[in-house]
Amino acid sequence: MTTSLDDLKAPIIVIFKQIVANQIKAGNKGRCLFLYKNADITGSYRLTTYKSAVLSLDDADLERYVKQLFAGGCKVVHVLEYPSTVADVKTVMDELLPEFDWLTSVDSDAQSTIDSYADEKEKFAMVYNIQADSINVCSLSNPTAVLKLDDGTTESITGLELLPIVCGVACGCPYNMSISYKVFTELKSVEQPSTYNQGQL
Repeated sequence: MTTSLDDLKAPIIVIFKQIVANQIKAGNKGRCLFLYKNADITGSYRLTTYKSAVLSLDDADLERYVKQLFAGGCKVVHVLEYPSTVADVKTVMDELLPEFDWLTSVDSDAQSTIDSYADEKEKFAMVYNIQADSINVCSLSNPTAVLKLDDGTTESITGLELLPIVCGVACGCPYNMSISYKVFTELKSVEQPSTYNQGQL
């Protein structure tokens, strides 16, 4: 029996992709501004900076999002909580510049505002279901996904809830590398959209 080069192609490609995925490390920047709508805060906003995923918060959803950003590769996560709209805290965002490189939010009403802000300030952003027309903005359009939890169970999440996972990886990736072959071990499956619009992942 003889072996040709064609017999080896598939395994070589799979191994190469895994090697590339393992080489993705956190970048020198990796600072994210996470905008979080919280009607329960007192005052017009609350700004908290995290430098580690070792935390325990009263808000379980916020804790999970922050930990997902760090798991992806973020080195610093600024959480800006607001009670109503992102537009109300734009001044605070401006004052925080240049202390973040990426911004994102799981607030459906904030997506177009984040898109516009990133374009205006020349920052990177991860948004949901926006037809992006800027090199600074990445848009996810996956309707749903299934998250693998630490206890072995699974949980269905929305496309919006994918944003901290993917943004964390993009934020932590060095600018001279690609996340094309990143293996998202925390996800069991991701639903693909029926169509992709310009600028959508």
